Amino acid sequence: MDRLNNRLALVICISIFISLASLYYIYITSSLINAKKYRIQVDINMYLLSLDCEISEFEVINGEIIYSVKMGQNTNEIIKYLNSEGYYISIKEKNNKVKQLIDFQKDYRTKHRIEGKFKDISENIRNEMKDSGYQWK
Repeated sequence: MDRLNNRLALVICISIFISLASLYYIYITSSLINAKKYRIQVDINMYLLSLDCEISEFEVINGEIIYSVKMGQNTNEIIKYLNSEGYYISIKEKNNKVKQLIDFQKDYRTKHRIEGKFKDISENIRNEMKDSGYQWK
């Protein structure tokens, strides 16, 4: 009976050691992944600072780097200068929901000849946007 208790205690100790070692390995690898993400973000931010821009949001999803850039006051002039020197640089705006909404409202007003404000204008625009496939939360 004493040998059985010793073996059971040994098995329990080994399983605890293996679980602690795996938790430590997970902790180390996650910190390395976060350090790599931070290094990529700092590297991109260094290049963007030369264009008077900075990163406002940064994510890595399924190996794809997604970031948002906040443009500075001199960004457009710097880009024009670099393009005139032979470097091709452009900043493309992608998925700007506010701009899409404003453009849709302008388009809606011109199509339906709306001048001034009416009671149900926001509801009409919302319904028209739903019909055209626009989605929001």
